[in-house]
Parts: sequence; C-alpha cells; structure tokens
Amino acid sequence: MSIVEQDVLYVERVPEPLECPEFLEWFRPLYLSAVNEHPWDRTIHQRVDGTFYVRWSEFSEPSDPLSERTVSVSTLLTPEGPTAYRPLYTPSVREQDRRREDGIRLHRWIECVLNGFPMDPEPLDLVQQQVQAYYRENLHQKLRPWRTEMIIRSTTDHLVVGVVDALFVEEHPSMPTSETLFLHLKDWKCSPDVTTCYEEYVLQLNTYQFILESAYTGIPFQYSGQTYHHLRVLSRQLVLFHPDLPSYRLVEVRDIQPEIRMRMHLRKKSLN
Repeated sequence: MSIVEQDVLYVERVPEPLECPEFLEWFRPLYLSAVNEHPWDRTIHQRVDGTFYVRWSEFSEPSDPLSERTVSVSTLLTPEGPTAYRPLYTPSVREQDRRREDGIRLHRWIECVLNGFPMDPEPLDLVQQQVQAYYRENLHQKLRPWRTEMIIRSTTDHLVVGVVDALFVEEHPSMPTSETLFLHLKDWKCSPDVTTCYEEYVLQLNTYQFILESAYTGIPFQYSGQTYHHLRVLSRQLVLFHPDLPSYRLVEVRDIQPEIRMRMHLRKKSLN
C-alpha cells in the first residue's frame, strides 16, 4: 500500500526568549524526525494545538468515520486499569496546572537537548542538572537518540495512537547487522516516585512496544545509511527527574507482551 504524504504545519522560527513558558507549549525540534523519518510519519497530521489525525489508508481522510474510533494508548488502558493504580487523592486545579507545566518544561527541555538544540541556560536548575547528569552517565557514547516525542500508530486492526517520549539506538560494535533496528524506549517523568502508577506505565510502555514491533514491521526505512524493515524494543525504562530527588532515578519496566497481545486481540474484536 502506498502512503499519501500529509501537509503538516511546523513552526520553524526560534522563539525568544528561550525561558518563555509559552514557547514550550508549541515549539517542536525537528532534527531527529527529519533525519530518521519513518514512512508512517507521513500518515499522521499533527496540529499546533497538539491534536493529531491519522490517515489510516491512502483513500481515507482525517474526518473519515473510521478514524473517529481511534483511541490513544492512555485512553485505551485507563478504563481497564485496576482502581488500585489510581492516585490516592485528586490534585487541585492549581496543582494539576503546575504539574502539567513542569512536565511540559521537562519534556521540551530534554527534547531540545537530544535534537541538538542549544539550550544551556545559566544557572541550571536542579532538574536540568539531573538531565545533564543522566545524559553524561547513561546516554553519551552508549545510546544514540533515534526519535523524540514520536507519534506512533497501530494498524487498522486496532486504531490506536500514542506518543513515545524517546527511542534510542544502542551504539555497540557487536550489534548484529540485520533488517531490524534495535531500540531502547525511555519515558520521562517529572515525579519523585511512580509507585502508585507503576502498573499503568507497564501497560503503556508495553503497548508502545507492541505497536512499534507489529505496525512498523515490513516497511523499509533508512537509518545511518542502511535500510531496515523492522523495529524491536530491547528495553523499557522510566527516568524520573524531580527537585525532591538527590539525583535522577531509573525504573525498569518489565516485559508483558503476552498480556498486551491479549488486550489488543480484544480491542480488534471490539472494532469488528
């Protein structure tokens, strides 16, 4: 099936000043998405307000009734998740806004760093220092960023979309040369602890893995001068940054692909 390219509007000017919170709401670095493009990117139309639409086939339109049944990964998992995984209290509107702003700042700052955008404000706050320490100790000369804030889509069997914080390629001379690109999935959290939500994150990241390994298979794409046809996720990890932490914290996310395949099978049946 051929892919029809979408006209996606990008904001290309560099905002000033850098510390302006409004710019973090809409600015999107494009380097990694440009040099490591995947053909499925062309079927996703993202608007400036953050919403996006998927062209599920070359004949469909974003307003196609088929796309109205599309759900995000978080929406798909939330109704089925045990209530024990929910927060023990409901934050106030002000606290929710603060958390949202902190999360946006963290994600956008990391995104800019990984895309090579010069962001070195002085003095660095504690969270930014944690990000730099994490980069030096875990990423530099070990993992190469492949994509950041990547919008991914399932096949038409499931009609699920999601946004992956970051995907990295392992830089290791012994890695086999094949048609499969081996990736490490990272999810950034602006939180000192994820105990109460951990199981939800396990479902979320494993669903991302399922989509990448199933919907993105058999489609040729280029990386570093080589053609690949498949994606495989080797690890899933939550990376926590927060002023209340003495340093960044790493939380490994276990593999539950059999359960995700069962859930996606039920999703497919529900759409028929």
